[in-house]
Amino acid sequence: MLWEIGVLIAAIAFAILVYYVIEALRSLKYSLDEMRVTLIEVKHEISAIGTEVKSVVQTTNSVADDVNMKLKSLDSLFGSLDDVGHVVQEATSAVKESAVALISSVKSGQKLRKERAAVQAEAEAARPKVAVNNTKTELLAQGATLAAKVLQLIVERKSAAGAAESVSRPAGMHNTASSRQ
Repeated sequence: MLWEIGVLIAAIAFAILVYYVIEALRSLKYSLDEMRVTLIEVKHEISAIGTEVKSVVQTTNSVADDVNMKLKSLDSLFGSLDDVGHVVQEATSAVKESAVALISSVKSGQKLRKERAAVQAEAEAARPKVAVNNTKTELLAQGATLAAKVLQLIVERKSAAGAAESVSRPAGMHNTASSRQ
């Protein structure tokens, strides 16, 4: 009888063990089913995200191409500004050379000293405008205006000096300064 009680206890323990193993396996099956469903959902989400990422990358590429094209068009603008700068620099150099030649040729005349002082006063009057209006366009316009005034003054002085020399010289003498040039 003792042996039968032992077998009965072992059978009951085995039945309880089988019950808990079955419950654990059911729980594992439920977890695996949930994981399978979750993986399917994640797969669909990843493919949707992949499509969106592709469209974002394409949009980004088109924006980058547009920006590059606009930057290339700005290169030509900056090249043009550089050319304008060179032209202004050359004009300034020519005005300086003409002014130096004019000043050296008319150093002794009192009238010319007064005109030079007037030109310097005009230049001084123009300087604050350049300091106040510091945009490139206004600076270029003021420089061109000043250069035009200086050139006009040079032309007037040369024509006045030429007329004065032709009146004061005898008819047989030629202008040696003109023939050297």
